[in-house]
Amino acid sequence: LIELAGIFSNWFSSSRLWLVKNSPEPKSYTYSDYYNQAGTMTTITTDLISADGLYYVNGDFEIDNQAVPNDYDDLTFNQIVFINGNLLISDNIEIDPSSTALFIVNGKVDIAKSVENVHVGIFAEGNIHTAYDISEGEATKTIFFKGVYSADEFVFERTLQGTGNQNDPSDDFTFEPKYLIQLRDYFGENHIIWKS
Repeated sequence: LIELAGIFSNWFSSSRLWLVKNSPEPKSYTYSDYYNQAGTMTTITTDLISADGLYYVNGDFEIDNQAVPNDYDDLTFNQIVFINGNLLISDNIEIDPSSTALFIVNGKVDIAKSVENVHVGIFAEGNIHTAYDISEGEATKTIFFKGVYSADEFVFERTLQGTGNQNDPSDDFTFEPKYLIQLRDYFGENHIIWKS
């Protein structure tokens, strides 16, 4: 298999004649693009809701132990939360394996050094900082991300204790394709073709 970029060259061959041309760069979406595609939203101010739907926060929002309902990791739901500001994650956030929760943030995302689990999707217009409050030389534990993530830049600030950096990642990402399937109805028409 040969991948080609730029102009074709004639000095190589593939035994199966498989040539892959570069695909066009995918469209980059902004907070406004997603917001304009979404439907009717319910405004929230301080607490998340454990139910299906589109939600909107006008301003900065903090995910802490008071903002997350006790049943948030037990109930099954698909939701998108638009945050027209910055997102601060100061406590672990987890959802049921069958659920999806996507946070689309107009600003930056700051994650506290004490947080170990971020099991929701995050699209940020600004940067995602994985330990915004860490001091120079300070050690932390691994942070585990499970979902889908997009940001202007990912700022990896964590350092593990002792020799932990030799064998373990300080930032562990698991991509969950369920977000592509379960949230497709919130953003208008999508065309999916399944082949086996």
